[in-house]
Amino acid sequence: MRTKPPPKEKIGRRIYLLSAGYVLGIIMITGVKGPFNQRELKQYQRFHLGASPRYKYAWVVKVVKKFRRPRKYVHPWGAQVWVRDVKYAR
Repeated sequence: MRTKPPPKEKIGRRIYLLSAGYVLGIIMITGVKGPFNQRELKQYQRFHLGASPRYKYAWVVKVVKKFRRPRKYVHPWGAQVWVRDVKYAR
């Protein structure tokens, strides 16, 4: 669940899934549902533990590849939401 829909150019493309300085794998955003009203949001709460009224969009994702061991990467200065060029740490 997200507060905004994904950028149109990201739908259907492979994207690295990043968390806490690691690449966890590769996903693809295959679609988006929403915006939802309060009643509709209750139907999707089971899919997102941190659901709150501000999350109005459900991003539909497909796991392309899950890494057995997360790979450390170098987070570029200034990147907050999307990292353009993921470089693995050595």
